Amino acid sequence: MSVNAGGSDLKVKPARIHLLSNEDLFGLRWTSWGGSSASATGTDHGNAPSPGHNARNPVLVKATDRRDCGGKSAYTTIRIHFTRGTAYARQPHYETYAYGCPGSFSAAAPSPSVSSSAHRPLSAASAVRSCRPRYFGLFDFRNGRQEYVFDLSVRNMTCGSAIRALHNAVLVGWPPNLRTGGFGCYILSGGGGGATDRCVHNRPYKAFRVSIAT
Repeated sequence: MSVNAGGSDLKVKPARIHLLSNEDLFGLRWTSWGGSSASATGTDHGNAPSPGHNARNPVLVKATDRRDCGGKSAYTTIRIHFTRGTAYARQPHYETYAYGCPGSFSAAAPSPSVSSSAHRPLSAASAVRSCRPRYFGLFDFRNGRQEYVFDLSVRNMTCGSAIRALHNAVLVGWPPNLRTGGFGCYILSGGGGGATDRCVHNRPYKAFRVSIAT
């Protein structure tokens, strides 16, 4: 029995799990393993905490959604409960990262998400639609950051719905990573001047991709 420890590796009772470009779990001590779920205690580390927030915070971790990944049984979803404090302003105390099997989250597959109900590739029938140019320009994010949005596309949702998700988003770290309710987001590409993020909601399945620059 293994666990998907951050989207690319299967590990047995890992002491560390890489969640996002700006966040990791470490010091994990597994109190159960091998059943329908596994439980651990540990510490969440945010690489760029918000002012007044601690970088390290205690968490309870549960690995769920057992699947066959290339002949190996693995937990494919990581659920986190922050028991005291968070690294980022308005960060939820409960988070879920639905990774699927290694190699399955990419530009053409679901990313870590708040729901684990639909680990499947994007279908050809659900076409990507660009929101340009109406929604581009300087954008106010929920945690007070202003950045320039220069590309936005959607799948199975409207441009207006994606904009509402962005207005409710917290922008974390640099390259910027989004946190917004109901979606799991990860960085597709990034550098010193900005990043392209992809956000997926699995119930119902919908997604948007946004490019942000200073």
